[in-house]
Amino acid sequence: MEFDDASDERIPAYFEANGLNINKTELESSKLSFFFRMALLFVFVIAAIIMVLSVAFIMLSMNLIMQKNKEVFVNLYNIGYSTRSIARFYRVAVGVVSAAVLLVAALLVVWVRSLYMQRLSTLFDTATSGAVIWLGAVVVALIVLPTYSVALGRMVRKTVTA
Repeated sequence: MEFDDASDERIPAYFEANGLNINKTELESSKLSFFFRMALLFVFVIAAIIMVLSVAFIMLSMNLIMQKNKEVFVNLYNIGYSTRSIARFYRVAVGVVSAAVLLVAALLVVWVRSLYMQRLSTLFDTATSGAVIWLGAVVVALIVLPTYSVALGRMVRKTVTA
């Protein structure tokens, strides 16, 4: 028999009531698997919240930099520099720092994952490929870096024309 949720309390009671034998190790393994899935979901939700808050923090920091250098931006704009050329330095700086942080984070995750996967592979049949981590890092970079670039351009334009 197969169940959607092997941790359901009614399953062992049903088997006992009908005099059926249970493979206890497989039942315990499925309960442990369910626990790990829930823990992974919890960690994923917390990580998503942290990522959203960090993006908001970086956007607020960029806004503070724009307000602090407002006079410089206006002067550069008045002598003929375009908003694109004014924002170029900040786009490059934020892009390089963000890409470096993503690279270091992905490398750290791959290293830590290799440490705990050695233990978990004895308990579960798991795929040991780290391609999902690199794919996630690339997806985050493809979302975050253009967002920062567009936001910086808009902030400079808003600062100069205000």
